[in-house]
Amino acid sequence: MATPLNSIQFYTDLKATRRVVPRGIPGIVLILGVGAMTIWGHWVSVQSYKKKCKYQEEEVFRARVNILPIYTAEQDREYLKSRKRMIELEEKYCKDIPQFVVGGTVYHTRWLPPPRQVEGNW
Repeated sequence: MATPLNSIQFYTDLKATRRVVPRGIPGIVLILGVGAMTIWGHWVSVQSYKKKCKYQEEEVFRARVNILPIYTAEQDREYLKSRKRMIELEEKYCKDIPQFVVGGTVYHTRWLPPPRQVEGNW
């Protein structure tokens, strides 16, 4: 008698387990690692930029401090030259006015201190 096709066993049962081979670093670890390296890189870049700007500000300050006496002397010379010219013009135009003092002030008041700031909310 013939055996039905369902009952014929063509192969023997295999005893196999699924062994998952590790395929590398998980994706979340990669993303977090790249993010951390990016943040660190930006932080280092910003720190070096701040250091560079501070150095440049110090250089500009040093240059201004070194130039200041020369600039002040130049301004003083210009002021004295214009003051001398103004006195010459006063002499020229006001020679006919009696009681006019060349180079004197036209205001005849005493000096008053500036008003004080009142503190408080009003």
